[in-house]
Amino acid sequence: MVLVGLACVAGVVLRFVAASPMWLDEALTANIAELPPSEILDALRSDGHPPLYYLLSHYWGALVGQDWDAGLRALSGLFSVAAAVAVWFAGRRLGGRLLAWVAVAVFALSPLAVRYATENRMYALVMFEVALGWLLVDDLVRGRRRIWRVPALAVVAGALLWTHYWGMFLIGATGLVVLARWWWVDRKERNAGGLWVVGAFAVGGVMFLPWVPSFLQQLSSTGTPWAEPARPSSSLGVLLGDFSAGRTGESLIVAALIGVLVVAALFTRPGGEPVNDPTEVVLDLRTVPGVRSEAAVTLLTLGIGAGLGWLGGTVFQSRYGAVIVPLAVLVIAYGVVVVRHRVARVVLLVGLLLGGSVATWFDLVTDRSQMGEVAAAIATDARPGDVVVYCPDQLGPAGDRALREAYGTSGDVPLLQVTVPTLEGPKFVDWVDYEERNEAVDPGAVGAAIVDLAPPDGQIYLVWNSGYRTYEGICEGVLDTLALEYPDVTELVVLDPGDYFEAAALFRLRR
Repeated sequence: MVLVGLACVAGVVLRFVAASPMWLDEALTANIAELPPSEILDALRSDGHPPLYYLLSHYWGALVGQDWDAGLRALSGLFSVAAAVAVWFAGRRLGGRLLAWVAVAVFALSPLAVRYATENRMYALVMFEVALGWLLVDDLVRGRRRIWRVPALAVVAGALLWTHYWGMFLIGATGLVVLARWWWVDRKERNAGGLWVVGAFAVGGVMFLPWVPSFLQQLSSTGTPWAEPARPSSSLGVLLGDFSAGRTGESLIVAALIGVLVVAALFTRPGGEPVNDPTEVVLDLRTVPGVRSEAAVTLLTLGIGAGLGWLGGTVFQSRYGAVIVPLAVLVIAYGVVVVRHRVARVVLLVGLLLGGSVATWFDLVTDRSQMGEVAAAIATDARPGDVVVYCPDQLGPAGDRALREAYGTSGDVPLLQVTVPTLEGPKFVDWVDYEERNEAVDPGAVGAAIVDLAPPDGQIYLVWNSGYRTYEGICEGVLDTLALEYPDVTELVVLDPGDYFEAAALFRLRR
């Protein structure tokens, strides 16, 4: 229990200590959340997400300050702590206090859970909604009083849909599993709880209807042009790696350990039946009831989401797996607890927590964006009126936010900032028909337009990374055109993808 307690305390602390500059997604979320609520809804139509987290972040930012990165990220940290509390109650229902504390310890040091507890994004809220929803679904399936639980579940389901679209896959998978359990149970033991769950989900879907036109618009015109779609099997491998130990070398070891624990959770007979020796484990290939439903919902959600994404040509990212993290944690923790031999149980838990803590620490001490270094170099060297060019435009939101911090201003910096290819400001990215737009770009024309924007005796700073999909050759072409008029080219910051999740180089151009 001492180990579990230390893991829980460490997990809470780690959720509030990230010091890295915000990267694209976080900065873009902060910029959208700064807008008035009505404009937030309009801005998201060209972004690709539902609005609940952005609206909550808008009011949270008004309370703590929109320019304070740690303050904005703290909202996700609070949601993650609340999710941990819900996971504890879920674990206690499934297997008592031991399972509850093991589940919280696993969640506390889960690299995926900690990463998104320290990001200004919606994924910690998703985990909280899912954990809370599990408690309500379990209540109803057990036949507990429905008078407030049905409307509460409808609100949670609706909130999940308004938070992230992968909520659709989780709700659909949960509904199928609940109905299957209701159908297969002995008629004498049936209650209407499963049907009330499906009814609550339907009401939650009705709550989502006002946003459906915007969702359909996003579906038809935004997508995920920044990466290639992957096969469902590859997607699941990426999720397992990030869930177990992230980008560290221990990920394969921890992933294998998780596989062992999942097998133990699903196939180990309770109490070691028919033997009583704690060193022996008896497997039942028919699976055992413990966390069968949680595992089924997890696999079905991922299968539906990754499969439809692959067929639809959209990209899978491990962060989408936030919708199944609480369920996966319960399954893994159950696999630990079902091992009756105390030493073996401790070894399994220590291995799991050590792998998670190493990955978590590695992630927290690594800057997610190189924009802090880029902004510091610009602020040290630039003169008022100089031009900063971001290529691609995806570097703009984080770059602008880092520059504002470097200049110590909550408003605009004393530089002209533009993005390639639109030459618009850097705060937002318009994802509508993104790939088609970039295919039509003439780099020479864009470079000539930038030259026209720059003052005769000014400097141009090109913040760029040529490795972005749909920008092949564009940034190089822009640089070549600029160099014709500004031949004095100096590289101030070297591209460093090894040390930064979001890397960028910086060139200064003078006549």
